[in-house]
Amino acid sequence: MKYPLTQLSILLAIALVWGCAHAASGDARREAKLQAALDTVIEDYPFIINASAAVRVGKDGFTWQGGAGLADPAQNEAMTGDHLVRTASVAKAFGATVALRLMEEGKLQLEQPVHAVLDDEDLPEGISVAD
Repeated sequence: MKYPLTQLSILLAIALVWGCAHAASGDARREAKLQAALDTVIEDYPFIINASAAVRVGKDGFTWQGGAGLADPAQNEAMTGDHLVRTASVAKAFGATVALRLMEEGKLQLEQPVHAVLDDEDLPEGISVAD
């Protein structure tokens, strides 16, 4: 079944979270299920050139990043989890939702400075919480 792009984004997010939470034990099986979810998006929706995702589960320390499709179609360069992607304004909605959920759970206060929540190792290389 084909879905509109906004519904597809939500379904992909749910699939990634489900895959991470319900995959059999072992990082290799989790990684395979998450990568399969990304690959399915590219296969089912040919107008989507590439997709990337990252998952970090704090309670068991699982981290994964992956990509599917082509980062540069002209060069036939495969998309990986390391490629930078312009997310535009959609990141604001996801960020706000996560922040408000963390606030509901008592894990975040909206007035907290960034350095009280994140360490430099949580950020991309070259960015510091002091910036």
